[in-house]
Amino acid sequence: MKCNYCNTENENGSKFCFNCGAKLEQEVVVEPVQPVQEPVQSEPVAPVQEPVVPVQPVQPVQPQPVQNKKKGNGVVPVLVVVLLLLLALGGFIFFMSTPTNVYKTTIKKSTKLLSNVVNDYDTSLISVKVTPKMEASYDDETSKVINKFGFEVLTKTDNVNKAFDYSAIIKYNNNELLNLNAVYKNGLYITLKDLLPNYIKLDVEQLDDFFTKKEFNEDAKYVFTKTVDVLSSSLKDSYFEKENETLTINGKEVKATANILNLNSDNAKELSKNVKSKLAKDKKFVSSYAKVLDITEQEVLESLNSEVDAYYDDMKVVIYTSGIMQKVVRVKFSDDYDTFIVTPINENNYEVVVEADETKVAVNIEYTVEYNTRLNIQAPSSFVDAEELDTTAILGIIEKLGDNKAYKELTGDIGFSLADLMTLFTTPSYDYSSDYNYDYDYDYNYTY
Repeated sequence: MKCNYCNTENENGSKFCFNCGAKLEQEVVVEPVQPVQEPVQSEPVAPVQEPVVPVQPVQPVQPQPVQNKKKGNGVVPVLVVVLLLLLALGGFIFFMSTPTNVYKTTIKKSTKLLSNVVNDYDTSLISVKVTPKMEASYDDETSKVINKFGFEVLTKTDNVNKAFDYSAIIKYNNNELLNLNAVYKNGLYITLKDLLPNYIKLDVEQLDDFFTKKEFNEDAKYVFTKTVDVLSSSLKDSYFEKENETLTINGKEVKATANILNLNSDNAKELSKNVKSKLAKDKKFVSSYAKVLDITEQEVLESLNSEVDAYYDDMKVVIYTSGIMQKVVRVKFSDDYDTFIVTPINENNYEVVVEADETKVAVNIEYTVEYNTRLNIQAPSSFVDAEELDTTAILGIIEKLGDNKAYKELTGDIGFSLADLMTLFTTPSYDYSSDYNYDYDYDYNYTY
C-alpha cells in the first residue's frame, strides 16, 4: 500500500504511513479484491482470505451505536402515546360511568327512538304481542286465570288516504278467544270474526283528524325533543348516587351498577322549576306547545310561569348498567307505594313489571314497526248498520261464543259464563218495598 504523500510502501491494511504518518487512502484496499474473484473457486483458498480480512475493520464505519440509540429513543414516544391513549380511555370510561352522564346518554338514545313516533310517515305497520304474568300471594286462582291470557295487536295506518285497519286478538291458553277488527275508510266498520257474519257500520263523526298532519308532527316533535333536552340539562350531580348490585336477568346473574336519581320532594320541585323556567323562555316551544294542545300561547306561559307548590312523593329512578360501555340492562321507577321495572330482553322485546303491595304483574312485550310500506286498506263490501242490531243479535253472538274452545276453558276456570252475566243483568229484580206500606208520623217535642 503506497503513501500518496511520501510514496513509501506500507503493508496492506495499514491505516497510517509508518514514514510520514499520513492517513492512507482506504480505496487501496478495494483494488486487490477485484482480481481475487476468480481464484476464489480454486483450491488455494487460504491466501485469498488475507486480502479480504483487511476489509473487515471498515465495517465499524457503520454507525452501529447510533442505531441502538435511535431504537431506544423510539420506544419513549410510543410509550407516551400508549399512556396518553390509556389515560384518555380511562377518562372516557369514567366520564361515561358517572350517573349524570348515564342518564343523559340514556335519555338521548330514548329520545331518538321515541321521536320516530311523531315523524311524518305516509304509512305505518305496527305489530305488538303482550303476554301477562301475575303473582299474587293472596289470590293464586286469579293469577292462574290471568296468566293464560295473551294479546296481539296489528295496526295498519295510511295517513295519505286517511284509512286504518286495526286488529286485536285475545287468546286464552294459546287458543283464540276474540278477534276484533276495525276498519276506517270513509266510515268506521267493526266486526268480531267468526261471531258476526258481517261488519257493523257505526254512525260516528269523521275521524280524519285522527290522521297525523305534517305541521302537527313537527310541532309535537319539537315539544317532545325540547322538553327532554331541557330535562337532561337540568339534572345536577347532587341528585345522584351510585351503588353496585347483582341482578337476575333471564335466569342469569348480572353484575350491574345502579345509577340512582333521587327525586325527593325538594329535588323534584327544583327540577320542575328549572325545566319550566327554561321552556318558558323558548318562544318556539311555547308556540308549538300551544298548537299541539290547541290553546293560546298566553295559557302556555301562565302554566309554565306558575309556582311549583305541589307536593311530590319521594321517587327513585334507577338505571342499571353493565360493562365498560355502560349498557343499560334495567330501569326501575319506585315510590313509597309502587315499583315499575322495565328490562330490555332484546331490541324489540321488553319485560315490564309492576309491583304493588303483595301483587306482582309482569308483562312481556314484543313489537315490530315498519314505516312507509305499501298498504291497500279497503272498506268492507258487506256490512249492516248498527241500528239493526238488537238483543237477539247479541244473544246470537254469545251462543256462537259458547262453542269456542278458549271460551269453554275460561268459563270453566272462572265458574260462570257471559250468558250468566246477561241473565243477571237482564232479569228484572223484585221490588220488595211494594209488599209493605210504611206510614210513620212521629211528632217529637223536645224541651231544653
